[in-house]
Parts: sequence; structure tokens; C-alpha cells
Amino acid sequence: IDVYGMPSPNFGDWDGDGDYDLICGEFLDRFTYFQNIGSRSQPKYEEGVFLQSEGQDIRAELEMIRVEAFDWDMDSDLDLIVGDEDGRVSFIENTGALEDHIPVFKQPRYFQQKAENLK
Repeated sequence: IDVYGMPSPNFGDWDGDGDYDLICGEFLDRFTYFQNIGSRSQPKYEEGVFLQSEGQDIRAELEMIRVEAFDWDMDSDLDLIVGDEDGRVSFIENTGALEDHIPVFKQPRYFQQKAENLK
């Protein structure tokens, strides 16, 4: 398993086959998906592919991202909550669809924070 820089790994059954696949954030603001073609007890990962939305790589706006899987919208699939190096946080919605066993996500949407008391 190889991604550029410091990976931010997150395991989950992204393709619904009962084993743990892997999504990693990477240093250069992209997300790499590794499908487990083995089992839970003996995982074997395919070569990584960049996650895309509508034919474009899904990217955070800054480098050194931190990825967490969480069913944010409570629709029974794992979405991504992503922290950027400048402290901003985005939501990347999992549509629940698969294309060639790869989960389909929407582009990131950043949470808004009022800056009244921030300097």
C-alpha cells in the first residue's frame, strides 16, 4: 500500500462485501481507495485508485489532510469528514453507489464557522 507522504488511513466496508477496504488521505490533498479482494482475516489489497466525482479527482484544498469515516447523514453508508492543515473541516458525502467496486462520493463541502471571536 503506497500513497504519497503521510497517509491518513481509514478502514471500512466501502464496497459492501463484508471485509475492510481502505481509504487514505495523502500529503498532496487526494484520496486513495484500496479495495480488499481478500478477507477480513487475510486481507489482500488491490492497487490504489484516486477517488473521483464526476470524472474529477476529489481533492481537499490544502495538503496534509486527516480523514475520518462516519455516517454523517445517517443513510447507512460511510461518509468522509476531512480536516485540512489550516483547521478547516469538510464533508464528503458517500452517494451509496459503486462504480467498479469503488464507492462514489460527491465533491467536498466545507463547514462554515462564524469568525466573530476568532483572530
